[in-house]
Amino acid sequence: MALADVVQEAQEPVNETYDEASRSRLETRLSNLRNQVKDQLINQGIRETDIAYEMYLNMRYQGTETSIMVQQPADGDFKAEFQKTHLREFSFCFPDDKVIFVDDVRVRGIGTSQRKDWEGEQLGQQLCGSSFGVKAGKPAPSMVNQVYFPKVGHKDTPVFLVQDLPPGLLVEGPAIIVDQTQTLVVAPDTVAKILRSHVVIEVLDTASQAVEQPTVVDHIQLSVFGHRFMSIAEQMGRALQKTAVSLNIKERLDFSCALFGPEGDLVANAPHVPVHLGSMSYAVKHQHELHKGRLVPGDVLVANHPESGGTHLPDITVITPVFEKTGSTVAFYVASRGHHTDIGGLGGTSMPPNSTELWQEGAAIRSFKLIHDGVFDEKGITDILLSPGDYPGCTGSRHIQDNISDLKAQIAANHKGMVLVQALIEEYTLPVVQMYMKAIQSNAELAVRNYLLSTLTRLGPNLSAVDQMDNGTLIKLSISITPQGSATFDFTGTGVEMLSNINAPPAITHSAIIYTLRLLIGTDIPLNQGCLAPIDVILPKGTFLNPSSGPAVCAGNTQTSQRLVDVILRAFRAAAASHGCMNCLGFFGEGGVDAITGKKKDGYAYAFGETICGGSGATAAAHGASGVHTHMTNTRITDPESLEKRYPVILREFAIRPGTGGRGAKNGGDGVVRDIECRAPLSFSVITERRSVAPYGMEGGGEGERGANYWVRRVQNEKGEDEWRWVNMGSKNMVKMQTGDRCVIHTPGGGGWGVPGVNGVNGHVNGHANGDANGDGAPKMQYPRASGSVTAYADAQAASN
Repeated sequence: MALADVVQEAQEPVNETYDEASRSRLETRLSNLRNQVKDQLINQGIRETDIAYEMYLNMRYQGTETSIMVQQPADGDFKAEFQKTHLREFSFCFPDDKVIFVDDVRVRGIGTSQRKDWEGEQLGQQLCGSSFGVKAGKPAPSMVNQVYFPKVGHKDTPVFLVQDLPPGLLVEGPAIIVDQTQTLVVAPDTVAKILRSHVVIEVLDTASQAVEQPTVVDHIQLSVFGHRFMSIAEQMGRALQKTAVSLNIKERLDFSCALFGPEGDLVANAPHVPVHLGSMSYAVKHQHELHKGRLVPGDVLVANHPESGGTHLPDITVITPVFEKTGSTVAFYVASRGHHTDIGGLGGTSMPPNSTELWQEGAAIRSFKLIHDGVFDEKGITDILLSPGDYPGCTGSRHIQDNISDLKAQIAANHKGMVLVQALIEEYTLPVVQMYMKAIQSNAELAVRNYLLSTLTRLGPNLSAVDQMDNGTLIKLSISITPQGSATFDFTGTGVEMLSNINAPPAITHSAIIYTLRLLIGTDIPLNQGCLAPIDVILPKGTFLNPSSGPAVCAGNTQTSQRLVDVILRAFRAAAASHGCMNCLGFFGEGGVDAITGKKKDGYAYAFGETICGGSGATAAAHGASGVHTHMTNTRITDPESLEKRYPVILREFAIRPGTGGRGAKNGGDGVVRDIECRAPLSFSVITERRSVAPYGMEGGGEGERGANYWVRRVQNEKGEDEWRWVNMGSKNMVKMQTGDRCVIHTPGGGGWGVPGVNGVNGHVNGHANGDANGDGAPKMQYPRASGSVTAYADAQAASN
């Protein structure tokens, strides 16, 4: 601490465009801060001649929200230094004429200790001297212990006290040197030089020794690599959340990041959104085959089309190939998928509830090179995002700047992953890294096979399950398990494709399978492509799980993926049904294009979307959780503060719906109510399920309560009194609401497990006595509350426990 520098900083906000006219003003601000810092350091006893200064500008490109604190370079060119840093951090730069803003100025003063200078001079003289090794003899060690060193094994290692070692002595490893505050390990092939006030450890030259490449997988190292791969994906996610601007990505965390092998197979993912992770591999594989042999370092691809491995169009995937630093062959891929609230479409929303054609959902991108030769193609991607406006009743994206900023954030996240992968390759070499990549996938395959064999013993070779969508369409599944630990998932008998937005591309089914298997195996391994190695999937063409190519595919991933997971878990008899729905709610303001007249509407274009939680299904071991996102979605609900600050709405209520979970020996979780009031005219869009088909129970457990979507308006009755008029919006609809109107969403509960015991709960408690007219979820004239039922429900839960 006595040798440490004394540092003082000063910073203040500015609002300047970086150009010739602003430089003098910025220099004046920096000079004023420098004087402040100087005075503070002098007051701490630092001489003015011992102070060094660092000048910073906090800079960003126009249209972005990510600032970079840039230190003044030797030549004083802040702009060039900012561009160089931006290229290093985000792997691309804008054209040279792009406007750059300065948000803050900052000065850092560093007072250098005189004693530190003296110590450094003395240290150099001692190291350069010729006195080392001339000391006769060596003090006897305080003790000798057995110490283990890698590649050497256990060695008898002397332990010395530092005060017993005279300056000028060389201590060869292995040895341990101890003082009052630290223990220094002198490993084999190193030498410790004892100075007057330092111990310098030098590593002997071992470069000539051949490094033996491992050929056998070490189980400990396998675990290390599994966590390293996972860590890369997690750090990508943190970078994406930090640099994104939209609520969907920054606040609701509706994004995913993952690492893929050279052929596009999933290696590891962070615990983000499961519906993304299982299907992203198809997007990466598609781009790999499309551009095989033609990608170069610096290329970044973007896609969202279902035929290119996408899910629904708002989920845009950014893919970056990873090369060795000195190679020209793709060694890995990194990818990020983020939900963009607005990419154009019918009526101004990218998730219209009434869409029947793909173009009605917005911009569809099969493959586009977002970056090439380090240049971000802003015009090209802008043209694509505006192109839906060429279709009748549709508009292009009305939030181009948000789209661009979030795409840049995805690029930055991928760049972070690329740098980390390259560092891993440099540390271990590419053959070793890829050997463990394959071993991790093989480990996942073995875990799935072991689970299937245990299921074969427990339930037999043939499993089946059926569930029904709200419109009556069936999902049928038959599972055949072989003695070799493989299985065939056969969806023959599933309903044909629909004239609606519930169709789902095959990637969604594979995503649901890989996610569910990862749940069931009970082993802590990264979710990766190895989980699907023992699995064959039969998806008859023309079903709504494998619809015809082109316009038939719509936004079915949100609801259909949830119902697929329920069906698979039902077949394995693992859990009762969850609320089975992502409860997609969106609203947008005036603006865009009128769907009937085709004319552009006036007004500011608000656009918002979120998924709402519900109840999870019970299992044999546990009650279901209340008010949670389940299975294929793993996003946050929007914070009230963020929602009300950015949009003209009031969140009146967000609460548990007591008693809506199915009763059983283990009760299903409860759904929630989310009540939003308009402060301006808004169009509300809902895409939901489990509004007519209740979440089923298992092993005699009761059904969960169905959900409902309401449009609530203040009207006057015959007496001239104000009262609320409740209108059921149906499971999928879009309603234009006026100021003061409310959109109230009731999400379903989860199913119960097992027949209630003597001390359990027999049927539903009176959770809806004062809210439901006929037990069918329809409210009375007043807001449907479970008056007096919360205590009854809590008592019933306690009795059941």
